[in-house]
Amino acid sequence: MVVVLNVTIPELDLLTPFYVQYVSMSQLDTINNFSQVVTALNQHVINRGTSLLPGDTLTDRLNRWFGDNGFGIGLLNVTQTYQRLSSGVGYVIENQYVEP
Repeated sequence: MVVVLNVTIPELDLLTPFYVQYVSMSQLDTINNFSQVVTALNQHVINRGTSLLPGDTLTDRLNRWFGDNGFGIGLLNVTQTYQRLSSGVGYVIENQYVEP
């Protein structure tokens, strides 16, 4: 007998990177320790929170989510630290979405 489950758990793709970060909390002295989590979180937003428009880059999709995230919340802002971490792994967050 073969059982096929069609259950989608969108947060499942975040489990491993966050667990890896949890395990490595003793090494908080470098930005590289957060790169896997930042990459996973940004990729999650891009893949599950935005649709692909013609000519879109990953940066376009990420920043569009901050401006219109589909939850009726309006603009979301990240910290300057998160912006810097994101930039370090190739995701540019525009200044308008960063806390002053």
